[in-house]
Amino acid sequence: MPHVIHAVAGAPPSKQLNAAAVLRLALERPALTASDVMAPTGLTRSTAIALADDLVAKGWLRELPNARAGSAAYRKGRPARRYALDAGAGLLVGLDAGSHDLTARVTDLRGDELGTSTRSIDPEATAADRRTEVVGLVADLLEDLSLTWSDVLCLVLAVPAPVDEEGHSPRDVDSFWEAMNPEYIDRLAHLVGQVIVENDANAAALAEGDTGAGRGLGSYVTLLSGPRFGAGCVVDGRLVRGARGAAGELGFIRQIDGIGSTEGVDALVRDWIREERRLGVIGERSPLAQGDADAIHVDGVRRAAAAGDLAAQRIQGMLVERLARVCALLGGMLDVERIVFSGPFAASLEPALDRVRSRTHELGGIQERGIVVSPLGDDVVCAGAVTRARSWVREAAVDLVAGPAPRTRNGAAAPELAEPAVRDDTSVRAAEAG
Repeated sequence: MPHVIHAVAGAPPSKQLNAAAVLRLALERPALTASDVMAPTGLTRSTAIALADDLVAKGWLRELPNARAGSAAYRKGRPARRYALDAGAGLLVGLDAGSHDLTARVTDLRGDELGTSTRSIDPEATAADRRTEVVGLVADLLEDLSLTWSDVLCLVLAVPAPVDEEGHSPRDVDSFWEAMNPEYIDRLAHLVGQVIVENDANAAALAEGDTGAGRGLGSYVTLLSGPRFGAGCVVDGRLVRGARGAAGELGFIRQIDGIGSTEGVDALVRDWIREERRLGVIGERSPLAQGDADAIHVDGVRRAAAAGDLAAQRIQGMLVERLARVCALLGGMLDVERIVFSGPFAASLEPALDRVRSRTHELGGIQERGIVVSPLGDDVVCAGAVTRARSWVREAAVDLVAGPAPRTRNGAAAPELAEPAVRDDTSVRAAEAG
């Protein structure tokens, strides 16, 4: 079995805490010296160097070449010893486990991409099949990169379901939630030292705060549209989760006049098109009158509206009104600085963004310039899963520096597709009911 990192009982020794502080500094800087360590920690020079040398011996840091030859600053006197994170000391895996597609990304400790792979999945797949597809995707990607499970320090899965702090989704509330999070946290724990399950909109919000439209802001909302709308809410610098992890699920908007549904953008426009077809109000020559409504996406509506199609313009207006109401509601309720449209649908909203801003301003709740489209593109959820994995490394630094060297932490590669024996769902529920 791989080594699993556990919290240290009692207060960690001061050396362990100080070593963790050095590792966290190295995670954020391209290079550091003893002086860089001394200023924020208050450590002496000799202690800072000893800690850095110990982290070099364990494989977390590497010592950089003598800087004298490359800088006039070191022509006189003794050059400072410089250290840098060994970014390849361990791997991180971020996985967007969506309902129709799975995307896995392998990175080093700095989040620099080593490889990405995507595969489709049947949205009606069983729990066991979904887990098998997830594990198989990561296993194949690692093999393509000549890597193994033993190199992975942390695996983060982002799912379209609310997730509590333990990585579980509410049971017996929404069958979709249970299907999208088939107990990953329990069933995959044997693969790597740390498995984390995160809500997909929360992952998107973390990515926006790291490198996207939320960077440098204390309070913002990321609106992500998949099969349903979800929101990742950051307020006063903290991600808002709620007691069950469902703070961003937006179920309450079903009760709001003019919104009435949590369906995602594509699902909404398809429903509206079907209804207008049923009423016979779409002209025969309209692109929206042709073919299977299930094959129409919001981008197709945008193109048709831009070409002057009246039905498409009408549906685009309905979408603008709905998005504006959602923005006004969230902006007024949470008093955020910015609302970010994020994910695959975001780019399609760019042409209508000014109309959304203007209508939101009329409704109140947030300034017009506070509504933006994410710069991160379609893979924002996967990027957010990696961001979450990187934050775990910082959080777990105390335990990491106390354990074995990174590359030997997990021992031999775990069996890719084996799952530990766990009671079936019926047994689990019976036990819970008792």
